Amino acid sequence: MKFFTQIKTLALVAGMMLTSNANATIASNKVSSGDLVISKVFYSASKNASGSGNYIAGQYIEIYNNREEEVDISGMYVALIESESAASAYTQAAIEADADLKSMLGGKIVVKQIFQIPTDKTYTVGAGKSIIICNSAIDHTTGAVTGHDLSGADFEVKTTNTKYPHNDAVPAMTLVY
Repeated sequence: MKFFTQIKTLALVAGMMLTSNANATIASNKVSSGDLVISKVFYSASKNASGSGNYIAGQYIEIYNNREEEVDISGMYVALIESESAASAYTQAAIEADADLKSMLGGKIVVKQIFQIPTDKTYTVGAGKSIIICNSAIDHTTGAVTGHDLSGADFEVKTTNTKYPHNDAVPAMTLVY
């Protein structure tokens, strides 16, 4: 499960997934376009505190509620769009260059992975407030030159990669696809 290791483009998708296969359809049901925005993406690795090597465990995204009221984000999806990977047949350039592929996709988004905010209870973002989704919800200030304290993150992608220590107090994102 790689959440941030190759992020170039993210999408927020509010709604319910109707199927769980490669032809998944998501029906919008909670928020409108622009209600929630990705306000920060900390993707670039920092140097290790020792000054050598890259420290990548502290990557995160911040999602901001642009509305004047609280937004229920339970069940919301965050997707990694499959468009910039060098190995992808679905780069924007490849889609534009291939009329058959463009026609077949018909405006659909091709994603690499989809994660979901848990549905075990109601999760909300207050008006003008943000949430943090990260790989590792710990204090990264001691491990990296420009590390952030993510121990108070709202959600964590619980990977099996040992480079990403986990915080059991932070809810896990669900890998859907």
